[in-house]
Amino acid sequence: MNNAELMKRIVYGVAVGDALGFPWQFAGRESRKLRPVTDMGVSVDASGQVHPAREEEIGLWSDDTSLTLCLAESLARGYDLADQAQRFVQWYYEGYLSARDQAFDVGGQTSKAIRVLKDILASGEHERLRDLLSEPAEDANGNGALMRILPLLIHIRDLEIGEQLRVVAEASALTHPHIRSVLCCLWYLKYAEKLIDGVDKFEAARHTQSEIRELIDSTACSTRDCAELRRLLEKDLSQGSTDPEQSHCADYISSGGYVVHTLEAAMYCLLNTSDYRQCVLAATNLGDDTDTVAAVAGGLAALLYGYESIPPEWIKSLKKPELLERIAGLYI
Repeated sequence: MNNAELMKRIVYGVAVGDALGFPWQFAGRESRKLRPVTDMGVSVDASGQVHPAREEEIGLWSDDTSLTLCLAESLARGYDLADQAQRFVQWYYEGYLSARDQAFDVGGQTSKAIRVLKDILASGEHERLRDLLSEPAEDANGNGALMRILPLLIHIRDLEIGEQLRVVAEASALTHPHIRSVLCCLWYLKYAEKLIDGVDKFEAARHTQSEIRELIDSTACSTRDCAELRRLLEKDLSQGSTDPEQSHCADYISSGGYVVHTLEAAMYCLLNTSDYRQCVLAATNLGDDTDTVAAVAGGLAALLYGYESIPPEWIKSLKKPELLERIAGLYI
């Protein structure tokens, strides 16, 4: 798959998932069971009554997509941490590549990190951007790096895994400097790499588990971090598993803002559906951090099923389509 097709799938896969989930974020799973989302901006209750989202929120993509676009635009010029950081700062303070001309729906860790990036850039000490992981913070394990990291696939796909880890660590630590977040980002990208190479989605999950386990065994990973990643490293997230722990998988899959939970939820949705539409609807109907889980799952689903698998009416509903077209077009 060439870079132009790859980036088109990434940009629209993430943006459509983000927009589908955005109007429903923070409502719990029980709320979604009572009124599941069935279409862009539409939920339906048990009586069949339609409950539309607010008009201004239909097709609205959030920080997930904005930061994905920032990274994609930067990578079109080459891998440059200072350039990535500058675009994140420009988004946060000026609304660059935002669907609302201002940054919105910004997580607390991302806000704090971007303020640090601004100070580093102002100081001119750009080498400090490579050392952010040296001072890990437990609260830096939200999903704000995972949600934007998929364009990095273009840069790392031909590197060996040790070099991939180094690059992913640098890029993800710009906002989320913790090894657990880094490993989730690497897991996501390694899995995506296998999908674009044509590996079956279930086999790709098993291979990714094996690769990340081997990598962890050769690096200094704490017992707690390994325990937190246990399901991603060891368990089958598909409903067809014979493992008793997996028999009611959706019941123990969380879909909040913790990076491990977001990645598990996205994988669960991809492995238990058969097309893009089903995947992102399943992600949204898990409830809680619906936009980010659907964005992360949507990126993978678009890589697996193709741009054509995304409902065209959903693409047409997206706010500021010219921004998405411009960034995807950088790779033509």
